[in-house]
Amino acid sequence: DEDVYSTFYIPAGKIYVELWEHENDADYQRIKQQKLQAYAKHGLTLLELSMSDLASLDDVMPRLLLKHGIEAY
Repeated sequence: DEDVYSTFYIPAGKIYVELWEHENDADYQRIKQQKLQAYAKHGLTLLELSMSDLASLDDVMPRLLLKHGIEAY
């Protein structure tokens, strides 16, 4: 089996969170694609965040979590 390390993990919904940081780096994009394939292969729930999401994380994160049945307080 392969090891995949996410940025965060939310046990309440078994949700993995990835913050994609280096979108203009070719090596990073290769790693990103490998990770996306691993998440899909194992049927893992993934929330994807970009660096631009950080400015409004209090708005973005609750919406993403709600899509997976987790209500943020």
